[in-house]
Amino acid sequence: MFRRMCRKVPLVVLLLVVLWICCPKPLELTETTIVRHILRSNLYDADVGEESGIFLKKDATVDISNQRILRTPTASACEKNVELLVGIVSRPQEKLRRNEIRQTWASPFTHDNAAIRILFFVGRDERKVVPEEDDVIVLDYVENYYNLTLKTLGLLTYHRDFCGTAKCLLKVDSDVVVDLGGMLELCRASGDTPKIMGNSPGDWTPVIRDPTNKYFVPKHVYGHERYPSFIQGPAYMLSGTHVSRLILDALRETPFYHSTNFRRLGEDVVFNGIARALAGVKHAHTGGFSVFGDGKLQYWCPNGSVAKPLAFHAAGAMAEFWPRFLARKAEAEQFGFFWKFVACRLWLYI
Repeated sequence: MFRRMCRKVPLVVLLLVVLWICCPKPLELTETTIVRHILRSNLYDADVGEESGIFLKKDATVDISNQRILRTPTASACEKNVELLVGIVSRPQEKLRRNEIRQTWASPFTHDNAAIRILFFVGRDERKVVPEEDDVIVLDYVENYYNLTLKTLGLLTYHRDFCGTAKCLLKVDSDVVVDLGGMLELCRASGDTPKIMGNSPGDWTPVIRDPTNKYFVPKHVYGHERYPSFIQGPAYMLSGTHVSRLILDALRETPFYHSTNFRRLGEDVVFNGIARALAGVKHAHTGGFSVFGDGKLQYWCPNGSVAKPLAFHAAGAMAEFWPRFLARKAEAEQFGFFWKFVACRLWLYI
């Protein structure tokens, strides 16, 4: 009897192999597949009594896909040796803040001027006054809080069309101080695979449904209860071959160009979460991007070497925060074993 059973074993194994080969496999639910499913079930008008916050109860669906985004006629292309394009998000009336940035962390004395190009991106004001500053790119839409995603669209478009030789794009808000030397080092270490680096709140972050919260999003705008993983907006880096082109191409799979409500979602969620996932671009939580404005720093430690703060979300005058950032940077260079372990291995804020 035992021998008869042994002779049947190969037949059973053969049958299982045939079934495994012939039977259809279940659909693999990749991040891209899930996001496409979410978008198909999104966007409808609000129910009676439903809170809408900054969003419209009845969405405005004007198609802007053919609208010009770069207004500045003198937008010059980057030199071929530029490796890192730095796009600082600003407003037309922030001339004083732009001057502070030029005199502090973006000063030509702080970085390799041949490898880094720094530009400010602004919308036009309602009086159509254009800042006469050589390093300002004016975008062809009215500057307001609801158009922040259009500003990011302009930044990625400039990178794709005028600075495609730059391997990396660093997006920075105007209230962030940056170590450009460290950012260039991060860019060079990042490889050619497209990805977005910065501070990530985690995988599939819950959507905020509390109408009293600044980041409230109603269900009629985004129906799923979680966002795809994204990198937070005050400062982040896109790196790799054609990364901006990949994100912009994927954006056309979303309602971005014909939905006002969709364009009012957080720019980091739209570009670094939804479009990134559709493009199949990876995201990487990277130490050194301190985005909370609470005075604590996180550090990037390349190959276990010196701990480096890369970006610090300030909350006041740049002339005040820049010296503090430099002091903290010098302090990090002297970290002993314990603090280096805390900063580099545990990724804790200090």
